[in-house]
Amino acid sequence: MPTRDDALEAVIGAWDEDLRAGRQSVLLAWRRKDVAALNRLARQRRIDAGVVSGPEIEAPGGKPYAAGDRVVTLAPSGDGRFVTS
Repeated sequence: MPTRDDALEAVIGAWDEDLRAGRQSVLLAWRRKDVAALNRLARQRRIDAGVVSGPEIEAPGGKPYAAGDRVVTLAPSGDGRFVTS
């Protein structure tokens, strides 16, 4: 029987495949703990691929960022389709 971890890995695998194929892709989750897990797994994939590299800085709140990290702001996209909160 598939587990939550299996589902997270499958989602990250599909997202990574999209990015490698040059397609735009977005990861969405309902619960904050799932958002945190997806962010952690996605960032590790990008580090392993050499996309995120170099020294890290720590933002207020303790989250690390480095060159190549993708940052989502708390505002709607230009076409208003996605809003984060």
